[in-house]
Amino acid sequence: METSLDDLDQNRLERLRARFLEDSPEPRAMADYWSCDEDLVAYDAVFAARIGWKWDAVFDELKARNIRFDAAGTILDFGCGTGIATRRFLRRAGMTPARVLLHDRSARAMGFAAQRVAEQNPAGLDVQECESVPDDAEFDVVLVSHVLGELSKRAERELVNIVERSRVVIWVEPGSRVISRRLSAIRDGFLDDFDVLAPCTHARSCCALSEGDRDWCHFFATPPGDVFTDSGWVKIGRQLGIDLRSLPYAFLMLRAKSANEPVERDPAEARILGRPTVRPKFARFFACDAEGLRQVTVFKSESTEAFKRFKKGKESVWTWVVAE
Repeated sequence: METSLDDLDQNRLERLRARFLEDSPEPRAMADYWSCDEDLVAYDAVFAARIGWKWDAVFDELKARNIRFDAAGTILDFGCGTGIATRRFLRRAGMTPARVLLHDRSARAMGFAAQRVAEQNPAGLDVQECESVPDDAEFDVVLVSHVLGELSKRAERELVNIVERSRVVIWVEPGSRVISRRLSAIRDGFLDDFDVLAPCTHARSCCALSEGDRDWCHFFATPPGDVFTDSGWVKIGRQLGIDLRSLPYAFLMLRAKSANEPVERDPAEARILGRPTVRPKFARFFACDAEGLRQVTVFKSESTEAFKRFKKGKESVWTWVVAE
């Protein structure tokens, strides 16, 4: 059921946003903060919608890289909140799983998520609320969304253990320096047992970590165009101080290593990090590939077509082809 943005309590939105602004460089536990269904409705209409646009950007990249999903038996949505990750997966992945498990520390959130998933998907989809994840359970797909800022060290270890028992993992986090670098460190711990299908174009340790503080592995999603002309969104952006154009995110897609599914990588490709700086005569950005992290400058006079793409805001090209 759609919620009118004009009907939302601005004070409620401000309180919700304040809970998510602080980034912690170390794991920390947060208590269940869903005190009523009205909080979940407001969160889902605004903040979960923005997270959904980040998931859309991830699926756009996976499609561009020709990464496909096999039929999945069981999906686990870890830290499901209002279920936005599951809803985007079911809309974009091109397949319907046999079962969806929604896990959250909040029973209220799990119930809300189950209702929203059921509303937006075919009748008969097996959706279950999962208060605790069994220690020996294995999953075909695990979805993780915006949890690192709220997990204790123990909970983070439990999540890592769940990932280690899974075949495919898609993990999306805010694109802040602190959280992105924490996700990169977790990524490096999986390299022996998992292939990193995205966003990386290489299989080595994270270059952004190994080369200090030059940059961090983050990207920017593009909101739907009508957001900027929608009076409700414009009002929310103004009152909450949200830049509607800016949707920074970090993500991983992992797949358990298998001799039957080798990963082919093109050494001539590098992933663009962040958002390129565009000036009248050049565009400049950081690129990451198997050789490390490096700054690239594209001059208008030398690469006219590439420069035009950056100038038009087409910076979300998934990879940059390294010049010979």
